Amino acid sequence: MPQFIQMLRCIPFVLFSLITGTSVAQGSLQFNQVLWLDNSNSPYTVPAGKVWKITQNSYGTRHFLSSTSTFSVTWSNTNPNPCTGATSGSSTAIAVNYSSCGGVNWPTANGHQLGQGSGLVTWLPAGTTVEVPATPCFHSASANIGSNVVYRDNRTSSYICQPLQISSGSSVLNSNVLSIVEFNIIP
Repeated sequence: MPQFIQMLRCIPFVLFSLITGTSVAQGSLQFNQVLWLDNSNSPYTVPAGKVWKITQNSYGTRHFLSSTSTFSVTWSNTNPNPCTGATSGSSTAIAVNYSSCGGVNWPTANGHQLGQGSGLVTWLPAGTTVEVPATPCFHSASANIGSNVVYRDNRTSSYICQPLQISSGSSVLNSNVLSIVEFNIIP
C-alpha cells in the first residue's frame, strides 16, 4: 500500500509535464552516507552534487522534571518492589513527573519549518540550508533521591530503585535530531 501512495504522489508532476510539455532531466541517485544532525554544528548546507532525504525528525524527546510527590504503592508478584524484591506489603514511593520540553526548536530548511515525526520524508536539494536550533528548557522541580528509595517515572510508567539527582533550574538540552540519508547525484 505505501508504494501505491508513493506512485499517487508522482501523478500531479507527470500530468503537469505532459500538459505543459516540460520535462526535467534527472540523474541517478547513489547512496553515500547516513547523517544524524542536531544543533552541534547547525546550520548545515546540502553539499553540491548531493541530495538529502530526511527520514525522521524527532522532537519532544527531551523532558524536564516538573514535579515530585509521595504516594503509597502495594507490591505484588506482577509489581515487585524494585529495591527489595518484596511481592507483598506496601511502602511509600516518590512520583517523579516529567513534562516534554516541547516543539520550540523546529528545524527549518531555507527558513521553512520541516515536517515533524517519523514516516515523513522530505527531500532537500544541493544548496539548501538546514537550521537545527536548541533552546534549552529548565527543570522546574528538584529531586534528590538516594539509593534504596523507590520512585516512579511517569515517562516509562515503571518503578525504579537508583539514585536520581536533579536541581531545579538546571537546563536540559532540547535539540531535534534529523536522520538524513545522503545521496550522490550521478548524471
